[in-house]
Amino acid sequence: MLSLTRTRLLTSTLLLSGAIFIAPAHAQDAAPAPEAQTTAEEDQTVVVTGSRIVSPNITSVAPVQSVTTEQIRDSGITNVQELLLENPAFGTPALSRTNSAFLTSGTGVATVDQRALGSDRPLVLINGRRVVAGVPGTATVDLNIIPTQFLQRVDVLTGGSSSLYGSDAVAGVVNFIYKDDFEGIEANAQYGITERGDDARYQANITAGGNFADGRGNVMIHLGYSNEKGVRSSDRANTYLDDLDSYLFGFSNDPADYGTPVEGQFSGFAPQGRFSTTNGDFTFDRNNNLTSWTSSAVNGFNRQPFRTIAVPVERYLFAARGRFDVTDSIKLIAEGTYANTRSSRVIE
Repeated sequence: MLSLTRTRLLTSTLLLSGAIFIAPAHAQDAAPAPEAQTTAEEDQTVVVTGSRIVSPNITSVAPVQSVTTEQIRDSGITNVQELLLENPAFGTPALSRTNSAFLTSGTGVATVDQRALGSDRPLVLINGRRVVAGVPGTATVDLNIIPTQFLQRVDVLTGGSSSLYGSDAVAGVVNFIYKDDFEGIEANAQYGITERGDDARYQANITAGGNFADGRGNVMIHLGYSNEKGVRSSDRANTYLDDLDSYLFGFSNDPADYGTPVEGQFSGFAPQGRFSTTNGDFTFDRNNNLTSWTSSAVNGFNRQPFRTIAVPVERYLFAARGRFDVTDSIKLIAEGTYANTRSSRVIE
């Protein structure tokens, strides 16, 4: 992609106004003249400022929050979405590893959701430029395409910015700022698990870059691989059965059964299916015995071994970026990203 950037300078206008009144001269033999009266208006300065605030952390009508390089590096994240979701300005996104267990499409996609207005409402930018959507038919951007090692900072405009960017910024703006003067080679590898001993994840990355033409140009290349194994619902004690807090009253409608817990509210749709006859509906219980469907909530099929708390995601990522400053106001920029994300779900 070739981008031509022009810088416009906004000048301030200084208006100075003043008036001097001189009293007329009189003959010496005339009565003493009154003291000359002079009036002078105070200088007034009119200052014109721009509406776009580029520098981070500057107080403005719409505050800008910035996530720095140090915060990104110290977090040890696999995907930048994980760090952004720690900010209260972001709600629970509709698409994430831990919130897409029942999706038939979009599984493994990483998004952000400002003000709980939807994942397609924040405007996602890279270096101030819009990003192609990652979910077909929507404006939702998949953050799996963002190489964390490229990030200089992340600017978050928490207020609605439709007047500046258009209706696609009604919830706010997230701007990923890439490094433009990285030099050297940076390689890292990481492995981790949760405190429960599950959701193993590991990643390996290498990033190289260098300046040329006395610093007027820079090239960066990134290769990355990450694998997050995921967590099944049956792996955790509090979710290994369907709805452990169910009560018998919900099945029998007998007030005497209110408050009597049952082992679990299992699905009436066992793998063998459900059958309707003139004598009622029937299915199979956990022991593979034919049983009445009305009682299957207690004796039916446990779906938790097939459900997930966090879906597995495997990602291959290649990114490259180059810039060259032709003049102080003309810059050539080329960026390219290839991401291959694999994720699977079994819905029961």
